[in-house]
This record gives sequence, structure tokens and C-alpha cells, in this order.
Amino acid sequence: MRKVILFISVMVSLLAMAADVTTDRFYINDFTISPGEEKEIEVNLQSTQEYFSFQVNIYLPEGLSFVNYNPRRPNYASRTGRIPYSEDDPWSIMGKFVEGGDGSLLVTAYSPNLFDPIEPGDGALFKVKIKADENLVSDGMIYCKYSEVTDIEYNNFNGPDTECNVSVIKSVTLAEMVAGGKVNSSYEITNPLTCAYISEDGTTIFAKDDNGFALKDQPPYVATEDQPRYERPEDFDQSNWVEIVLPEPITTITQYQAINEHLITGIKGKLLDKVNPKLQATVMPTSTSTESPYTPNCYIPANFSQNTYFLMPPKPQEYAKVKWAVYKDGAFYVPQKTATNNVHDLNGAVAANMELYSGDELVNNTIYELSAIIRAKDSETPSTLKSGSIVPKEGELSAKYVIYPLQAITNDVITDITDIKSDAEGDGIYYNLLGQPVSNPSSGIYIYNGRKVVIK
Repeated sequence: MRKVILFISVMVSLLAMAADVTTDRFYINDFTISPGEEKEIEVNLQSTQEYFSFQVNIYLPEGLSFVNYNPRRPNYASRTGRIPYSEDDPWSIMGKFVEGGDGSLLVTAYSPNLFDPIEPGDGALFKVKIKADENLVSDGMIYCKYSEVTDIEYNNFNGPDTECNVSVIKSVTLAEMVAGGKVNSSYEITNPLTCAYISEDGTTIFAKDDNGFALKDQPPYVATEDQPRYERPEDFDQSNWVEIVLPEPITTITQYQAINEHLITGIKGKLLDKVNPKLQATVMPTSTSTESPYTPNCYIPANFSQNTYFLMPPKPQEYAKVKWAVYKDGAFYVPQKTATNNVHDLNGAVAANMELYSGDELVNNTIYELSAIIRAKDSETPSTLKSGSIVPKEGELSAKYVIYPLQAITNDVITDITDIKSDAEGDGIYYNLLGQPVSNPSSGIYIYNGRKVVIK
């Protein structure tokens, strides 16, 4: 008892002394939380010297509250392994609210001797448990303020204030996130999505919901004699799309087959881009056993900028086919009107970004059929390229879209084959030119046991 009383007396004297300033700091890493969720978070100390006591105030935003660790008496803090523990003289750590204070949690800790200091380093020092209200909707900030540490020579130091971002995971459908999502907010997609395309390096997938079709002969998909259709004859898929950046890449054909063209669930993460919906996933999506084949919409360059005729506009981040596209100097155009090409004299051109493409260099004045990712343009101002085998029709580039080619085919020339890693050399499976397995191949060009084959 005498030792404890003496220590408290010393501590009171020390706290009365003026404290120096240190860059050593308490901090909490950014995290996400769902409404109604209870979560334990770590409070870290980044320190350059030994300490045998500390205190820090922690402030929560509205909608979050601390949870008591001890059912017999209030204590809202719990030690980690970084605080030394001795059965004879254990560190004392206490987290409590100060009566008449500012609503913060004051966490204090000290060692009853100088033989078990907190060592220099950077890591979790103690934990606090918090709970989110059931109706929590707004993101917030947690603050660590008024920190003070004492070294083994009884010198006191005040550390800097720090802050932590708390993102509330909002449960929404993909359509709701596309329509009203906010960049840097966290979302959990509640409806299953179809994985339509996996990037060549396996780090990203492009997925869609089931938002229905623009039905033929129903508004707005109505064709008249003055507005003939130039798209595929089937109904146009009008789903919402999202690019999902995975926390770890897909590296084997087994993983690929389990996710590609299957329904996936458990999609949650931070929204990085709203114009072209892009989500940084915090966990890998869950693949279901439900197959969900997708036939890409097929567009022509006029779809991206033409309003004279009815031409269905694409959705941002859509994985699609683009046909009848004449390449010239970084853009794709409709061809000049001739007896066999562009007989209806359509207009349209769209810029190409080649960052997702790894095939052979495209040749000017050549018609290509593409698979591509379609994205909305950041700029609203169209630009013009001069028109210059097949001649492209000059005109303004689309002010709304940019296409990102993945594969390009002209006649029988293949300019790119997606490289999907196989679990075994020569697995006896046919793959299309996007690396997707095909169970019953019809006529066309396929990859079989690592070699290109033609089925007639």
C-alpha cells in the first residue's frame, strides 16, 4: 500500500509540472462499421523512447458509444500484449468518463515500478470496444486528444492530437449506389451481381445487376422508319455496372471458373469513383454455384454520340462489343458512306484509351470488332479529329464516352489473347479469345491446350 500511495503522490507532482512536447502519438487506424455492429478497435502508440505511464482522451462521433469491458465496475479499456504484464506488479489501465467533462473517454495507465516500461515502437497499446446505433447513417471522425506520456526519468510530454475516419457501411443495391453513392463512403451491395469480365491480371472484375432490358417496340426503345435499328436484334441489357478492385488477385483457372459468369455476393468496400462506378473491395466476393451467362451488348461508334437515329447509349463500366469501328489515330469512327459501308450515312466517333489493351498495335483505316470496357468521359467538351483500304468518316468525338479496348479482331487477324493462368498445362478445355471456358464450342476461334484452333 505504501508503494502505491507513494507512486500516486509522485504522479500528482509530475502532472503538476509543465510538460514538454513530443512527436510520439496515439492514433487509431481508419475503419468501417455497420449500423448496430459492436466492434473492438485498437489504439496505437508510435513512440521513440520508454514510458511507464500515459493518458489520452478519446472522442467518438454521434451515433457511436463505448462498451464496458468489466461487468462489475466501469472500465472501457483493455490492454494489449504491448503493455508489460506481471502478476506481482501489473500495469493498471483504466478507461472511464470524467464527470462533468466533455464526453470523452479518459484512458490512463501506469506501471507501479520502473522495471516494465512500454518499449519504443509502433503498434497497438490498448483496445476499446464501441457500438454503432441501429440507425447510424453518417460517417464520422474519432479523435485522440490531450495525450500525455511519462518517461522513466519522470519527464512528462504532451503528444499531438490525431484523428481517424469512421466509414459507415451502407447496405444498398447496386442501382442505389450508382444513383446516390458518395465517393469514399463504404457500401455493401445487397443484390447478387453477375461477374461478366475478369481483368487480364486478375485484380479487377466487372459486374452487373439484373436491371432489366430496353424492350423492343416499347418506350424508349422504339424504332420507326425514320429511326431504324443498327444494333443487335435482341433486347438491350440496361443493367447497372461496377468495377470491383479485389483485395487479392485471381490467379488460377479454378478461381476464374468459380467467379466468371456466376452470381457473386458479399460485395463490400469503398466507392472510389461515382461517374464510372468503382469499388475497392475489402473482402473477396463470394461465388455462388448459380451460373449467370452474359451476352454483351453490341454497339457501333454511332452509339456513343449519335442522336439522329435511335441508338442505345452504353452504361459506364459496361463490358461490351463494339463493331463496325474504323480505327484512326487513337479513335474509332463509323466508315465513310459507300455502296456497301454505312449506307444510311450515320455519324459517330469515340476516343480510345489503350491502357487495358496489350495486343498488337492497331492499324489506321482498318475496321475492327472489339471487346471493350466503356467509360464515361470526365470532360463535357467534344474534340474533333480529321478523317484521312477504309476511310473513316470525319466528325466530333463523343463528349460522353471513352472506350478501353481489351481485344481487337479484324477479319481473321487476332490482335490480343487474354492471358489466363492455367492450373495445369493442357487442361483439355476450350477457351474463347477472352480466356473464358466454353463447354460446347461452336464455329469460331478458340484456345485449346495453349494453342489457337479454328472450329468450322
